[in-house]
Amino acid sequence: MRIMIVLFHLPEGSTNAEHKEFARRLYGRATSTWGGKYRYQLKGLLDEIPHARLFRGAVLVRKEDLPELEALLKDFSAEYVWREIKPLKEDVQLLSRSLK
Repeated sequence: MRIMIVLFHLPEGSTNAEHKEFARRLYGRATSTWGGKYRYQLKGLLDEIPHARLFRGAVLVRKEDLPELEALLKDFSAEYVWREIKPLKEDVQLLSRSLK
């Protein structure tokens, strides 16, 4: 399995609204209705693909999932770099899991 590390951030001068929308589309968000009576998670891109979030702005993804992530990053004019890495055994197990 080929594993990629992707480091990214939005360009300098991006508004708070842009940062918020980017985070929602990438990570999803927890939300509720009726004053907290009903809680649910709106899915983001990373809910749809196996990944390992290292810290804010750094994720591990499989090479075959990289185009989806790149498309989202380009939509927001994010600055990013990616490199293929030699994964640990734990990384391979985490990224091999099924999301279904």
